[in-house]
Amino acid sequence: MGDQWNALRVGPRILRPGTAGGPLAGRVFAVKDLIDVAGQTIGGGNPELLAERKPAEQDAPVVAALLEAGASCVGITQTDELAFSLTGVNRHYPAPVNPRHPDRVTGGSSSGSAAAVAAGLVPFALGTDTGGSIRVPASYCGLVGVRPTHGALPLDGVLRLAPSFDTVGWLAADVRTAAEVGRVLLPPADGTPAPARVVVLEETLAEVTGEVAAAVTHWAGRLAEAWSLPLRRTALGTSLDEWLTVFRTIQCAEAWAERGAWIEAHPGALAPEVEARFRAGAHGDAAAVEAARRRRAELSAELDRLLGEGTLVVLPSASGPAPLREPLLAGDPEAAAANERVRTATLRLTSLGGLSGAPVVGLPLAEAEGAALGVSVLGPRGADRLLLDLAEALPAEWLPQPPDPAREELVAAFYRYEEALVSNDVPTLIELFAPGPDTIRFGPADAAYGADEIAAFRRARPATDLERELVRYDVRIIAPGAGIASTEFVRAGSGRRGRQTQTWKRHPDGWKVELAHVSLLPG
Repeated sequence: MGDQWNALRVGPRILRPGTAGGPLAGRVFAVKDLIDVAGQTIGGGNPELLAERKPAEQDAPVVAALLEAGASCVGITQTDELAFSLTGVNRHYPAPVNPRHPDRVTGGSSSGSAAAVAAGLVPFALGTDTGGSIRVPASYCGLVGVRPTHGALPLDGVLRLAPSFDTVGWLAADVRTAAEVGRVLLPPADGTPAPARVVVLEETLAEVTGEVAAAVTHWAGRLAEAWSLPLRRTALGTSLDEWLTVFRTIQCAEAWAERGAWIEAHPGALAPEVEARFRAGAHGDAAAVEAARRRRAELSAELDRLLGEGTLVVLPSASGPAPLREPLLAGDPEAAAANERVRTATLRLTSLGGLSGAPVVGLPLAEAEGAALGVSVLGPRGADRLLLDLAEALPAEWLPQPPDPAREELVAAFYRYEEALVSNDVPTLIELFAPGPDTIRFGPADAAYGADEIAAFRRARPATDLERELVRYDVRIIAPGAGIASTEFVRAGSGRRGRQTQTWKRHPDGWKVELAHVSLLPG
């Protein structure tokens, strides 16, 4: 891992620089291990699949759009295995840590993307959502989660789970960032009717505890008031059990069609519970699947009639707060059984968006049991930008504030330094040290004083054995125009651990290192 949160499988460093200028210039993002980044190998959270695949020759269109808008890709994030989980636990890799609640899971399957954003490693990250894989980790980690209208974003260059449900979306630290990303990725609004009311569905409240129902109802009222809309409680008229049954029937059939041959050829490659989910579609009744597809169209039409009247549906993003982490990691049978019940209850809620293809924006508004709980707003297909505009218009004190721009710039400079270091990009390394005689670099065995000595050291250094993996790092602003980056790393090959501290100062042409100290630990 490249961080203490187990969020990144690759990185942190500049993997793909953004173009100069653009609405996201200077910002950084990470990408779920399902989405192609040129030069990187995508493994879907499975080491055997990773070993078989080749580096991507080009960026997925969603990644290319962000790069064109000026953002730089700095990492590939962990995912639950082949995206078929909502928990955030993958037996092949250390489980990402939930920065908001370290004793609870992150949720999945966009687990690493959620951890990376919640930890402040990036202000936003791409994920995918089939049955809740953005909405659930956003809820558990206190983030904004965006599942766009199905088909709004291309799935080229994305490993699929169940194509008729799969959607690329994103998690963001705040609503402004989420909306800025939406303005880059989403198609223009298509004449969506103005919102006329906020609705809470009785069926969704029946799926959750009284505490969760009360919290969601409270926030539905506040959202309606903020948007000057009436609030209504009504019944959908169809059981969420039926929505889930239809969803699962189609999802399992499509998932097996996508990955069944590979699973058969790789016995034991998947965790048993993940393989069981895939195999549920192995011997599906074709007639039952076709009947489910017809029923899906009918259920979606019922929801469309409600939404087409200018309705915004407010519902819990998950059935409750994140489950506790340690019992699940320890394989406790009772915890596993309880988690399966949580998963089923949550899927009943998320199937409204998944089955219908309607856009959903999850907002970090509520709490239950002292932990984060997202409130989702579901709107008509094509209303993606409207939902983000409404979220951005909410009172600032309700939601997390945008990241400090100075820290964002410093973090981007730090990632640029890391990429230059491991690739021995000497000109960039020299550029990132402050000019003049007062800049100092203390190494394990020597020291260089002044920018000229440091440049000479860089030019003389062998271009081998420079690769290192970060174990932990912290980048922070300590005063206006001043910051510190502290890292612990492992050198490739030798496995030797070391630490580095850098003092950065903001110059007219960007952040520069004024003092660097590198030490190798004994052993």
